[in-house]
Amino acid sequence: KEKEKEKGAGGSDRGVSQYKLSKMDRAVQIFALLFCFAMMRSFACFAVVVALTFVVFVCGLLLKIIHSGHALSPHMLYLLGLYWLGLFWIAFPLAHTPILVHGVVIDGHRYGGAVFLLLLLTSWIGDAAAYYVGKNFGRHRAMPNVSPKKSVEGCAGLIVFCGVWCGGMFWARQHYPLFEFLPPFSLPHYLVLGLLIGVFGIFGDALESFVKRIGGIKDSGSFFPGHGGVLDRFDALFLSGLPAFYFIVIFITQELKV
Repeated sequence: KEKEKEKGAGGSDRGVSQYKLSKMDRAVQIFALLFCFAMMRSFACFAVVVALTFVVFVCGLLLKIIHSGHALSPHMLYLLGLYWLGLFWIAFPLAHTPILVHGVVIDGHRYGGAVFLLLLLTSWIGDAAAYYVGKNFGRHRAMPNVSPKKSVEGCAGLIVFCGVWCGGMFWARQHYPLFEFLPPFSLPHYLVLGLLIGVFGIFGDALESFVKRIGGIKDSGSFFPGHGGVLDRFDALFLSGLPAFYFIVIFITQELKV
């Protein structure tokens, strides 16, 4: 009844719970920004910031628990794990974005922006393909306890379409001058990138669905009406972007110019 009353008084219920950020939440946001700035400097600086963040964060949380006067409970340990999940699930991949955009240099030309656009579009194309294939051909549930609507057929469609999309981008670069801004990777490199985004994107989407289900909410936000929120648009890339990034660094460029 209270929910219906709030719905009648405040408009439509979008299924997004109202959450007020605590001081610890603000601290996590600051640490996330430090991750990004440190990564723009160097990997060594990033490693130092991560280590110091761990020490400061743990000490601060322990001081808060000690001075709170509350009885100890497993919830406090879960809270510590959740904060670190947020840092390494969202902030850690985002910290790689500046160095990807500005650091991928091949034959004296920067292709980082094009690589980032390729990864982003591949993630979105795969997400759309999974929805279409799953809705029309889905028969077997892939993860009923985490995301009941996701099917094995939809996941397979996501992987296939990601590979086909990246292969198509290679072909377009070879035949149309309009696509010469894309990186001069080989066809196997394009296909591997597509597979990495597709396979790990499934787990990225599953992780976000898991967090929402644990929190008892349907959408992560209301910024994109009908799309579930900002996190729903980038959840796959948060997890799949890391293996794609290091695949490019190790097997394609061998060097980053920062």
